[in-house]
Amino acid sequence: MPKKNPVTIYDLARELGISPSTVSRALHDNPVISAEVRKQVQALAKKLKYRQNTIAASLRMNRTHCIGIIVPRINRHFFATVISGMQDEAQEHGYTILIGQTNERIEREHMQLNAMISSRVDGIMVSPTMYTTNFSAFAQCKAHHIPLLFFDRTPQHGHHHRVVGDDFQGGWLATQHLIEQGYRRIAHFCGKLSASIYQQRLAGYRAALQQFGLPFHKRWVIEHELTAESTPQAIEKFLRLDPQPDAIFIANDTSALHSIKLLQARGIRIPDEIGIVGYSNDPAGELISPSLSTIDQKGYLLGRTALQTMLDLIKHRDRKRAPSPITITIPVELIVRNSSVRQAR
Repeated sequence: MPKKNPVTIYDLARELGISPSTVSRALHDNPVISAEVRKQVQALAKKLKYRQNTIAASLRMNRTHCIGIIVPRINRHFFATVISGMQDEAQEHGYTILIGQTNERIEREHMQLNAMISSRVDGIMVSPTMYTTNFSAFAQCKAHHIPLLFFDRTPQHGHHHRVVGDDFQGGWLATQHLIEQGYRRIAHFCGKLSASIYQQRLAGYRAALQQFGLPFHKRWVIEHELTAESTPQAIEKFLRLDPQPDAIFIANDTSALHSIKLLQARGIRIPDEIGIVGYSNDPAGELISPSLSTIDQKGYLLGRTALQTMLDLIKHRDRKRAPSPITITIPVELIVRNSSVRQAR
């Protein structure tokens, strides 16, 4: 049985005895067309199950109303909440989002970027891999007149639009809290320092130590990928330190949650013997015992703010003079739970 062709505006126009352009305006509620005609067109479109050919419309308007988003890992709480904020903001403005995941691999980042450009998205938003140090591939966006915005992880140099969390302040707050709880030998598990966020969290940690007159020891900074797989080796390295640190500021909650379990398996009491503060406010942190102190990055707010910023860039993309680079910083908040609070002595 031959497949029935989809209903077009020409079919609607023929049925009603009006022009295709009138049908198009009526479907878009153009006030130039009388209310009665708009009502007739829309009723017939519903009856015949007419659906707009969005691809054809996009080609005519040079707009897809779709924004590409590239993230390292969709299954991380932070990125899930960021994407949720972006999705809600996009939907309110009639946009859809296209999501690409890199799994922290640079070649996949380039592949996702090329796919977004080929899909003719109206804008591209990127949180790069923790290994990305060369951002020249993103110059393609300018060549194709596609606005580009980096969020969370961003290039340290060059003229780029950015929406970031206050990672320096987050590192400072986490370390200050541990010091105020009486910890004096505070180690730091950081992510790969090629990534801007881990550089800033480390800088905040160092600044807090300095402000409170505590020494910084490079060997107490343990760099790893902050995954479930890399944390055991980091804990082994931590336990070999001499003198033994009495607290750890860990730059994400995934590693912090696993660190608590690994240390407890060694008979180490948290927080009495070792205090721990994580980063990102993963809901699992409330369920573990002891519950995890952490830094809330306000991922949902960051996502909505980044999407709003991108919509503004899209509005300006056809102007000859590009807007000056924008940097928006989202405040962070210390969430104090049991993993870092010592009992009064």
